[in-house]
Amino acid sequence: METQHGATIPQRSVTTMELLLPDAQRIRELRETRKHYSQAGLAESAGCSEGTILRVEKGLATNQGTLERIARALGVGLAEITCATSLTKRLLSNSQLVAILDCIRPSEEQPVASVKRRESVARIDDRGQGVLALLISLGLIKIEGQEPQSVSELSDAFLASLRAHFRDGGRHYFGQWSTGATSPAGRKLASLIRSCEEHRIETLPLPARQVRAALGIIRADHCSQPRFLMLKEPTWNSEGAWWFIGGLEKARDGGDLARTMLREMREELAFEDGSAIKVQCLGQATDGRFSGRLGVFTRYEYHVFQVEGQDCPAMRRLLLPRPAVEIYAPGNPSFMRVHAFQWFSWKELLAMDHLAKHAQPVVDLLRKIDPLRLPSIGKLEQEVEGIGRRKLRPARIHR
Repeated sequence: METQHGATIPQRSVTTMELLLPDAQRIRELRETRKHYSQAGLAESAGCSEGTILRVEKGLATNQGTLERIARALGVGLAEITCATSLTKRLLSNSQLVAILDCIRPSEEQPVASVKRRESVARIDDRGQGVLALLISLGLIKIEGQEPQSVSELSDAFLASLRAHFRDGGRHYFGQWSTGATSPAGRKLASLIRSCEEHRIETLPLPARQVRAALGIIRADHCSQPRFLMLKEPTWNSEGAWWFIGGLEKARDGGDLARTMLREMREELAFEDGSAIKVQCLGQATDGRFSGRLGVFTRYEYHVFQVEGQDCPAMRRLLLPRPAVEIYAPGNPSFMRVHAFQWFSWKELLAMDHLAKHAQPVVDLLRKIDPLRLPSIGKLEQEVEGIGRRKLRPARIHR
């Protein structure tokens, strides 16, 4: 039992990471009349920043460990500088915050009749509704029907990282995902986020984000030797690097990576009729690394597919040494993007430095595959002036 202002207050136990409400008036009184500290002096004695003392003296919820150090600096017990238990009960625990975030549907996921999710949403009290209102005001989620839903892939990444932050006890730094690396400030922030993520996974190697991807191996023949089609991908360096045709699974693929592969081919090769194309999975590889675009530690599950399409006219139009495909978007007349491709030998493909750097498990998987056993879509045309770099102009499609 402890005494405060003549009243008896029961001693309470709190968890290591609990947020407590400081008694701002009592802390200010002790600092000024008992210890004769300035705010900077108390911060130095307690081993925290002056900004922390400012927040504490405003009565804002503060980590228990910080308040314990402040209490020792003031020569009192923790209970004397925190508010009554009835007030702290209004604060949400980490597990309650995770449960609220679990109710938010990812941006690509279609509405489904999920009894479990409806029941979870129904259990959200006024405190949880306040959390959702804050996320709405920040532009991260929207309400679709009666369920909260993330508004974009970047919001998905932020919420996944925020969930990991609460799940692992506050050791996960979730950063500001809307800031890109196009300015000095953006690059500095991206570097800070990455360093914090690296520190986190050294102590708790749990990915904040898990994704699956489909990668396609398309073969043609040149002088009786196999060649393999790669897409020029500019995100690794300013000159561009070569990457497989394919991409990340989306909700509309229904969990079928073969459908992901066919959808990505339609989008990246710009054709609509894929009925003559067949894909078959050759194996999968798992990699844990930082997403170059989102900056969050991610577990990638790559599924590699062989592509058979010798009877597909759209595929046969790619039988040029360096084809290029123009991508248009209906409803946006100003949008046009060119996808550049090139054919490589199997040896050249396995020796690409950026593949070893960004997807070594995929390269290891490819080394186990016999390239001569993969189906071919036909023979490459000889490169002659005006043909080798011809651009293909297919029908406009959605990206």
